[in-house]
Amino acid sequence: MKYVDGTWRFQLDRIAADRIRLDRDPQLVSALPDKLRRAVVKLKPTGPIHLGGQLEFTGSAHRQRATTSRWDITLDTYGGSLDCGVKLDHLQGGVRLTGGFDGQTFRSQGELKIDSASCKGFYFTDIRGPMLLNGTEVILGHWGRRNGNQGQARHLSAKFLGGSVVADVWAGLGTTPKFALRAGLSDANLKTVSQEHIPGKTAMKGKIHAQLQLSGTGRGINSLAGRGEIALREADVYELPVMVALLKILSVRQVDPTAFTQGDISFDIKANHLYFDKLDFQGDAISLHGKGEMDLDQHIKLKFYTTIGPGQFQIPLVKNLLGQASQQIMVIRVDGSLSKPKLTQEVFPNLNRALNQIGDTPKRGRETLVPKLETIRRSLERR
Repeated sequence: MKYVDGTWRFQLDRIAADRIRLDRDPQLVSALPDKLRRAVVKLKPTGPIHLGGQLEFTGSAHRQRATTSRWDITLDTYGGSLDCGVKLDHLQGGVRLTGGFDGQTFRSQGELKIDSASCKGFYFTDIRGPMLLNGTEVILGHWGRRNGNQGQARHLSAKFLGGSVVADVWAGLGTTPKFALRAGLSDANLKTVSQEHIPGKTAMKGKIHAQLQLSGTGRGINSLAGRGEIALREADVYELPVMVALLKILSVRQVDPTAFTQGDISFDIKANHLYFDKLDFQGDAISLHGKGEMDLDQHIKLKFYTTIGPGQFQIPLVKNLLGQASQQIMVIRVDGSLSKPKLTQEVFPNLNRALNQIGDTPKRGRETLVPKLETIRRSLERR
């Protein structure tokens, strides 16, 4: 429709377009407003897209007035992918977007309704939450509130490994794409994890709770940095391959199902490595405390020491005495892979150091002390 003053308005109602391929139709992408086009290019959408809803364009015969637009559309894909710093594959579902372009900037708010998607081989379902898209960033979840998103602040939510995830995601669409993620996992099922990601372990039980903060750029895994925590509760911790090997070296042959039912892990992420500053597994008779590192191919380098009794002694003096004494009894080093760990032990590490320094002891003292210490060490190593 054209008006007397030279302005015009063009409106499309009840749009329905099937199997649009933004990755294969450069002319369609080039027809988008400049900043919207840049955002679409950065997101790298692939796969067929169904477009529905309303579009409205307004303009003027006067060149100094830019064409503006408004929209209320739904975008659905089945098997497509999207790259918002973290690549999402096998997308099933879509988003409803409302917004506009005033000739200078565009802004679009939306609501995600994705039935399923995968990321790095992990599958998420029932993904719901708010979305904000403009010329410089994509925001999913609560972070959208800081840029003027109206209404109650909500996180992104999803189902994952039998549990629930809440998350906030930010992706910068600059020359070098950047992203930041913060997420929490609650009540994930250890049985589901074992069936999908631990070979040979299909009947484990327990719950997983976790927190993760992660950031990086689109330039690859070397830019990753973050921090995470994992808590295992009411879990078959003793069934994990590393724990099986540890229990064998500790000569625990008949495993009590209640012996190790919880664990607490914290780690830093730097590039393709996880650096564990806490690997605690609590048991009634023996508790294990460790540190170490693992790469994304699950190669590990860990170090554990034992404490007698549960790790949560309430009497500080008893805790300190037993902890210091047991740490001196045995140190266990774990190498190899997460599924095939290789263990070595050192009993009485402080005693070994004492034996190496025994040369300073007078001859008569060595003749009586060394055999006794060696006998103690060999008897422990045979266990």
